[in-house]
Amino acid sequence: MRRLGMIMVMTFLLLTTGCAQAESPEEKYQEKVRAQIEHMEKKLGDLKAGLNEKMADLKKKSDEQTAQMQKKYNEAMAELQKKEAAAQKELAELKAASGKAWEQAKEKMEKAAADMEQAYDKAASFFK
Repeated sequence: MRRLGMIMVMTFLLLTTGCAQAESPEEKYQEKVRAQIEHMEKKLGDLKAGLNEKMADLKKKSDEQTAQMQKKYNEAMAELQKKEAAAQKELAELKAASGKAWEQAKEKMEKAAADMEQAYDKAASFFK
């Protein structure tokens, strides 16, 4: 009788502590998507931080330039801010995307980030 009680206790402990369920394919996919979103957020954040620093340098240089250069600089900066807003929008869509829409949203996000870099290069070209 005592043995039976011990066996039952041991069985209960084994069943409740040592048998964790494996992740389902859907959970694995969701984790992969979360990791990719975090990567894209970091990439966009790093890009934005670097560009903000460069934009401050350009502004300083622009303040020293002629009115015509100032106008071109302002236009380029407006374009850069527009591209940054588009990249933020694409990131939001990327976060909300699921399934097949994920790849499309990811491509749009990458294009928006590239457009943002290109707009910076255009603004920077006025000072070369």
